[in-house]
Amino acid sequence: MPIEAGMGFYKKGPYTVEMYIVAIGWLYVTLMMAATESSIVAGIMSFLFYGLLPAALFVWLLGTPQRRRSAMAAKQQAGEPDRSDTQAD
Repeated sequence: MPIEAGMGFYKKGPYTVEMYIVAIGWLYVTLMMAATESSIVAGIMSFLFYGLLPAALFVWLLGTPQRRRSAMAAKQQAGEPDRSDTQAD
């Protein structure tokens, strides 16, 4: 049995699991880096600007296609037309 077959329920989109693993790893590395700073303020600023903000941007940008697919699926389940093939009058 392939590895992907056992993990089918984890994957909702092409980047779901991998995206979160990378984000969690990045946050861990920047947290450890912030812990070695000389002051608490420098540690908080390092974690905020090197870790939290870039990771939030990364997750938001790579999660956009999945949010679009989820919105389209919700529209189709609600019975609304997707209007992707309509033409202007």
